[in-house]
Amino acid sequence: MSTKGVDCKKMDKKTNYFDKAAKTWDEKPARVELARAVTSAIRENVDLSPKFSCMEYGCGTGIISISLAPYVKRIVAVDTSRQMLKVLEEKLAMQPEPHNISTYQMDLTDGQLDSAPFLKELDLIFSSMTLHHIGPVKELLHRFYQLLRPGGWLAIADLDKEDGDFHGKDVPGVAHFGFEREEIRKLLSDIGFKEIKILTAHKMKKTTEAGVTKVFPVFLATGRKN
Repeated sequence: MSTKGVDCKKMDKKTNYFDKAAKTWDEKPARVELARAVTSAIRENVDLSPKFSCMEYGCGTGIISISLAPYVKRIVAVDTSRQMLKVLEEKLAMQPEPHNISTYQMDLTDGQLDSAPFLKELDLIFSSMTLHHIGPVKELLHRFYQLLRPGGWLAIADLDKEDGDFHGKDVPGVAHFGFEREEIRKLLSDIGFKEIKILTAHKMKKTTEAGVTKVFPVFLATGRKN
């Protein structure tokens, strides 16, 4: 299966980093554990339906999409990294046909939405550990709101506010050192989301560049389009 979407000829440092990391991305147990925790939190806090059309933005290698796929009608797995999507496609090729996940290379922060007219009236948009890489956070969340049908769900997992130790100096494209939960709540509320709930989905232990082991909480924020 080939990835549809815009052919991004000018790949920035952030995308290049994830392209290079894609092949071994799933080899770190902490990443898999985080994805499973976020999947569980979404299942526990979103009323999933076999009729749902969904999008995962910043899907990476698709751990969460694959885990949620049995509970919904379809998922469009979107990422800016072609190599991340390639790894996901290889996983899907090993599954029995037909499966309900399609891949799409796109950057919603670059106004590429017109290239994907099928991404409308979605029942659920979910994203994990992507928002802190996005400079214009409010604009992206507003695009998510536009893509959802009335009553549709948003589920966003990301880091609580931290001091920059989570990524250190080696990961490019980090726009935010996590978020204050009330900051996220206000953003979602100002855009128009209702029934907003923010909870702790997971706590990651990580050794920083200074050799200190720290705990980094990851929240899940959910809300519904009015």
